Amino acid sequence: MKMVEHTGSVVGISGDKAVIQLGTPEGCHAPGLRCACCGFIEPEPRKVRVPRGDLREGDEVTVTMPAYSTYLSTFLVFGLPIILFVLGATVGWLIDGRAAADDVPIIAGGVGGLVVAVLVAVMANRRLTSASRFEVRLLKRGGA
Repeated sequence: MKMVEHTGSVVGISGDKAVIQLGTPEGCHAPGLRCACCGFIEPEPRKVRVPRGDLREGDEVTVTMPAYSTYLSTFLVFGLPIILFVLGATVGWLIDGRAAADDVPIIAGGVGGLVVAVLVAVMANRRLTSASRFEVRLLKRGGA
């Protein structure tokens, strides 16, 4: 499995989790070569939660994560809702939309598809951002 490595720093501690703000990977600085994490604009810094371990605020770390997780997240946010909206509207049309005098079945089917897409995206997001998928290595202590 292809892994992507980001450097970052611990910006907060919340219970047994450390919040790490990731920096921009080296490949993102070249013109025209942007990774999916960075997109096509200058994004807000990405933050991830990982098990705290012995991390302290200000520590510099590297975080290794599966490369597919960002692409799959992008599909879940943008692609899946469109596909399920069209599928839901089509099902609404096939069930009762052709005979109905109004478009209520089609609209209800589309909204139902969107609701299913949001539920799937929320459940998938929990799995994609589970801390077990991230490997964290300490580079430098906060005050060192």
